[in-house]
Amino acid sequence: MSITLIPISKLDSTSPICDLYISSFPENERRDLNSLNKLLESAPICLYEILHNNTFAGLITIWDFPTFLFIEHFAISTTLRGAGIGSKIINIITTNNLKPIVLEVEPPIDDIGKKRVEFYKRCGLQLSEELYIQPSYDGVKPEVELRLMCTNFSFLENNRKAIVKILHTEVYSNKP
Repeated sequence: MSITLIPISKLDSTSPICDLYISSFPENERRDLNSLNKLLESAPICLYEILHNNTFAGLITIWDFPTFLFIEHFAISTTLRGAGIGSKIINIITTNNLKPIVLEVEPPIDDIGKKRVEFYKRCGLQLSEELYIQPSYDGVKPEVELRLMCTNFSFLENNRKAIVKILHTEVYSNKP
C-alpha cells in the first residue's frame, strides 16, 4: 500500500479535498475556505492531501506546536474507508515524530462517535473522559462538546490546562 502526504498551501473550492472537508465535518466543526487559506499562509498548520497509490484518498490538518502535534481535521474518502489508510496515516505521523499527538473527538455516545474513538484507540491514542469544549470557529457558530485523545495520556493529563489554552488561543483564536 503506497501512502503519500502532499502539503497543500492553498485550498481550491473545486478540489476533492474541499469536497471531502465540507462533506465530512459539520459546519460548526470546520472553518470557511477563506479562513483556512489565510491560516495556511502563516500559522503552524499544514494541510496534507493523502494519496493512496497516487489516487486522492483523504486529508489531514496538523498543527505543530512546541510540545505536541494537534490533528484538527482528518478524513478518508468514503469509498476508501475501512481499507487501513487512516491507521497507516496515524502510524506514519507517530513514527516520524517524537511529540505526543492530541486530537478532538465527539463523545462516544452514538455509533459514529464510538467507532471513531475505537479507531483512534486502535491507533494508540487514549480518551480523556473529561469534558472539553471546542470554541466557536468564528464567534457565530456554536461551541461543540468534545473529548480529547492523546498518544501519551500522562502528557495530556499533566498538561491539560496548557494544551487547552494553546488550542483555544492558537487554533480557535479565542484569546483568554
